[in-house]
Amino acid sequence: MKSLTEKKQKEHYNQFFDKEFVRNHQNKGSSILKEELVNNYYKKYSKNYKDVCEIGCGIGSLSHQLKPHYKTFLGIDISDKALNLARKLHGSKKIKFINTNLCTKKSRMNNKFDTIILNGSLHHMPLTKTFFYNINRISKKDATFIFVEPHNKNFLINLLRNIRKKIDKTYTEDQVFFDPEIFKKTLNKNGLKVLKEKYYGFVVPPFAEVPLKPQFFGFLVAKILIFMELILNFIMVGKLRKLTWLFGIYCKK
Repeated sequence: MKSLTEKKQKEHYNQFFDKEFVRNHQNKGSSILKEELVNNYYKKYSKNYKDVCEIGCGIGSLSHQLKPHYKTFLGIDISDKALNLARKLHGSKKIKFINTNLCTKKSRMNNKFDTIILNGSLHHMPLTKTFFYNINRISKKDATFIFVEPHNKNFLINLLRNIRKKIDKTYTEDQVFFDPEIFKKTLNKNGLKVLKEKYYGFVVPPFAEVPLKPQFFGFLVAKILIFMELILNFIMVGKLRKLTWLFGIYCKK
């Protein structure tokens, strides 16, 4: 797996976090689907996240989607363009965004957070000792860590991802799709105790990442997909649950 330098990563994300990207991600249909994922992976887990830090925040969408279930929100990213958009769209007295790389540089942040979130961003990052040092340093003693990431347990989905890599310029070369068991061992090895894991998202995740147009059609498609998700979530039990696009891991120190 090729690892991109920080400079190359910045260039890549700055290229795609433009106004058109924002318009697409504010599309009615895809916004409904993103909200569905946030509801299932975050709002159903807790209604009070207190002081939140999201690592790899992009344009800061989660700071809006997670309202009002936190006291303060700090978004971290390495893309200047994404952070500028995040500040413009969501910035306020209790919602801040900063540029730093927690994978390569030891943090000098004095903030301490109740909740550390990586919402589909960790599979773009190297799992370095510096990363784990930093998330432990900026978290409170009884902090919650939430990782919602793509996994590699569905052969068909892996095939579709590989096809997308070939045709979609927004895909970077260094993405990793996790083996959940190996990932949990990595977390344990680095001082995090896994409390819960969750598999959700049979059909919703891929459509949440693209604009569904026209708007009215996209709205109907989103509602149909959510209904399909509800049915699949009911009937796909046991090992079949791992055929989702995503999984969530909830940890404590």
